[in-house]
Amino acid sequence: MNGIDLLGMEAAGKSIPDSNSLFAISLLGDMISNTFYYSLAAAGNKNYVVPKGAILGLAGGLGALVLSQKMGLNPRYSNKT
Repeated sequence: MNGIDLLGMEAAGKSIPDSNSLFAISLLGDMISNTFYYSLAAAGNKNYVVPKGAILGLAGGLGALVLSQKMGLNPRYSNKT
């Protein structure tokens, strides 16, 4: 399990389920959230799809680094690399 998975579990205040359940839950959650998140790049003017996608990716990465500390979560899970 990677650091971002552990960060999410800590943020939700949940215990870690067995590996089969964790895989199914993670896959479903990733598919749903990524569909909504990355579809934002295609919303609006089609001339700006690539810059919007880059900004969304950068914002997501920075959010994982900065917000975890602001929320009082363990930075060891997101600040490894």
